[in-house]
Amino acid sequence: MKLLVGTHNPAKQQDIIRSFSLEGSLQGIHFDFVLPHELGIHTDIEESGSTFEENSRIKAEYFF
Repeated sequence: MKLLVGTHNPAKQQDIIRSFSLEGSLQGIHFDFVLPHELGIHTDIEESGSTFEENSRIKAEYFF
């Protein structure tokens, strides 16, 4: 299963990849991770929400 890691921050990318890889291996799921720059996406998305959830939604909708 391919999974887009929706951040340009290298530390966050590694945390997400590490977490999903561990959980995926426990569940028997293999993820192929795709980073935004691999798709030619270099735009910084403005996180204008007032909560983590709102900012997550903004990023998810942008990448969708």
